[in-house]
Amino acid sequence: MRLLSLFFAPAAMFVLLAAPSPAQAQSQADIAESIAQLEMGPHTLTGRPGATRAALADAGKRRGLFSRGAKSERVYTQNQPVILIPYTRRVEAIVLKYNGDPFPVLSSLGELGNYTARALTDANGEFHFRGLKPGRYLLSTTVPYEAAVTIREDTGRTRTDTTITTDGYNIIGASSVTSKVYDYRNATSDLEHRVFKLVEVKADRTVTALGEMQ
Repeated sequence: MRLLSLFFAPAAMFVLLAAPSPAQAQSQADIAESIAQLEMGPHTLTGRPGATRAALADAGKRRGLFSRGAKSERVYTQNQPVILIPYTRRVEAIVLKYNGDPFPVLSSLGELGNYTARALTDANGEFHFRGLKPGRYLLSTTVPYEAAVTIREDTGRTRTDTTITTDGYNIIGASSVTSKVYDYRNATSDLEHRVFKLVEVKADRTVTALGEMQ
């Protein structure tokens, strides 16, 4: 009797790794560029974002929707978040696409919105970013404030104005116009001013001070 030895070789296994799509590769490159820009550096960026409003002390003097001669004052906010976004090539393309409109720009950042530097304004409304690398950044923050406004209310009454035309002796025509009668009252309203601008951390100075920001 002959014995036959049988050998079963395991089946070869092949794993196919799909190459990233051009869009995925671009996204990874954009993220890498943001991360590189956010590495620790020797520079500091400071600024004081604020809003300008008609002085609330003059609110009682306001009549109508627009007031001339009212004094203005600057308003600042404490503990307000300030976001610094590396101005990479992708971010620049988004800004140009939407002509710098902050709302579509911020909503279109996608995953790039996770790679930012953040700070809070202090008691004077100032922010301080320390440890930055030189370069360009997109700065975004808001300044909530209370503003004096004039509210127009419908009284439910009407007024009729009549114009009479004469030839010097006799009435030759007449016309009437009826319009609503409104009351006006002064009040305050909660508003929000957005600061959204391109800033640059200078390589030739330790501190880049932006000062007052509108």
